[in-house]
Amino acid sequence: MEKEFIDSIEAFVADSVKIPDQKVALVTSGGTCVPLEKHAVRYLENFSTGRRGALSVEQFLTRGYKVIFLYRDGSCFPYLTQMKNNQEKFLKNLIVGRNGRTTIDDHNFTKLIEEYKKHESSLLALKFMTLQEYLRKLRLVCLALQPLHKRAAVYLAAAVSDFYVPDDKLPLHKIQSSESLALTLERTPKMLGHVAQQWAFNAFVVSFKLETDENILISKCRLALSNYGHQVVVGNLLETRYNNVIIVTSSSVVNVNATSENIEIKLISQLYLMHEQFMTS
Repeated sequence: MEKEFIDSIEAFVADSVKIPDQKVALVTSGGTCVPLEKHAVRYLENFSTGRRGALSVEQFLTRGYKVIFLYRDGSCFPYLTQMKNNQEKFLKNLIVGRNGRTTIDDHNFTKLIEEYKKHESSLLALKFMTLQEYLRKLRLVCLALQPLHKRAAVYLAAAVSDFYVPDDKLPLHKIQSSESLALTLERTPKMLGHVAQQWAFNAFVVSFKLETDENILISKCRLALSNYGHQVVVGNLLETRYNNVIIVTSSSVVNVNATSENIEIKLISQLYLMHEQFMTS
């Protein structure tokens, strides 16, 4: 299974390397989960719908990138974010003809399907579920991107658990509910430095910082840049994350505000320009 995973990534990247100026973005999306047993029944979840990651993939594809989409199984998928909250409407608009062919009587859904088909060959979708699986696959994809050098972008939008239970401390079987439960969690090793300095050291790396206190957001973003040596931190506040973000680099802070469009349109537009400048530096 691991060999098939690696082969699919390497083939996707190899095809991209052959195309002059072809850029490839790795987009991670959705939340990780931490198992509490080896035969896992219970998990700790980092909840994320994956909406930002999925919408960002659409914008990268629109701007000519090929995209490796590493996403939590069951989270939002590109071109289906509208459908996720309108499943009943989608079903009601399906029309089954006498010949057995199914059509959809909704212009918006039809347009989304057309867009997906247009970009399908430029998208490689890979799933993860647990924290451990995410970190393992993140490393493998980043290493595979190395032949692209500065043409690669790594966009880390996944919600990664800060804490986990090491494998050697997991009980083998289901934790029984007859007694109270005390958990000892360990901090998840910080992988951003490995991404920026080792695994994808030539790539344009974008991380995210979510806070609840506006007064510390910019300083936290700058601290991350200083600690890990990557190019961009996208900062957002919990209550306004769908409408306002800041793009922080070592030399600038850019405010991005949504209007009637999804904020990812403006966000990826700005990051596209920054990646172009990065490639020529």
